[in-house]
Amino acid sequence: VDGVMKKALPLTSKYAWLYGAEASPGNSPGAGAPRHIYDEAHIMLGETVPAGSTIRLQKDAANTSDYAIDFVNLEQVSAVPNPDPAAYAVPAGFTHQDVQNALDRVRMDTSGKLVGVYLPPGDYQTSSKFQVYGKAVQVVGAGPWFTKFHAPTTQDNTDIGFRAEASAKGSTFANFAYFGNYTSRIDGPGKVFDFSNTSDIVIDNIWNEHMVCLYWGANTDRMTIRNSRIRNMFADGINMTNGSTDNLVSNNDARATGDDSFALFSAIDAGGADMKNNLYENLTTTLTWRAAGLAVYGGYNNTFRNIHIADTLVYSGITISSLDFGYPMNGFGTD
Repeated sequence: VDGVMKKALPLTSKYAWLYGAEASPGNSPGAGAPRHIYDEAHIMLGETVPAGSTIRLQKDAANTSDYAIDFVNLEQVSAVPNPDPAAYAVPAGFTHQDVQNALDRVRMDTSGKLVGVYLPPGDYQTSSKFQVYGKAVQVVGAGPWFTKFHAPTTQDNTDIGFRAEASAKGSTFANFAYFGNYTSRIDGPGKVFDFSNTSDIVIDNIWNEHMVCLYWGANTDRMTIRNSRIRNMFADGINMTNGSTDNLVSNNDARATGDDSFALFSAIDAGGADMKNNLYENLTTTLTWRAAGLAVYGGYNNTFRNIHIADTLVYSGITISSLDFGYPMNGFGTD
């Protein structure tokens, strides 16, 4: 910054350079043409850069690879404190079990004083899904630059995230990041929020990279997903399906998803009925490397507005279709 070295930016090619057919590219260069050639890196400078400063990314003698820089995003951030230390349990450490223990403590609390779990700044190690059930739980971090969950670096394709049951109605998940380790698409696992038959849950200010999906909701009602960033995924960013109704998807940004960035898919293979009364608004999707920026497969009385779509690789920006892809499905309808 202004000629002064601040920090080194760690880079890896682990999550870039897929090869082969657009439907199922892999990591072998012999499989065909390259896809998803870019990935992202991030760093916190720990100080405010004054307006008018010059920021330079510099390749030194030790950096022997070739680098192509597409763009840089900058933002000011600050940590969010514990909203109420008397009402929010804090994990004893940064392991998966530490966090699950805090969730269970809130669930089993009979005093009525504990309403949630606060996740202080730190790097949390996780290798499976957290289980949320029994009551509404507010799971809040210090912000996605500060509270960060990481899949194991020694593995690939680890199914991490949250699974909430119907009894968790009214829960909130906010202000943290999930950095996965997916290097190929596997249908089924890999969704940070893998919900079915749940309702009235808020997902707010989440940062997600290197997973299959941020959110997959089957028969989920009155959900709110907002203010979140989705990066470098292998399938959909957000997909509502199986009779999901009255949901709000708002103010989210998706970049480099491997399937539809924002989707509504009226399948009924996992229960539910018609997809209706959903609102998708104030969304941005760029660099979708497979499928569309926005996809609508069936349903009715759904609204999509103020959506910016750019630089899709192989499909249209918007798909509106009755294709069922082999799933039992309710098509488009009316009241």
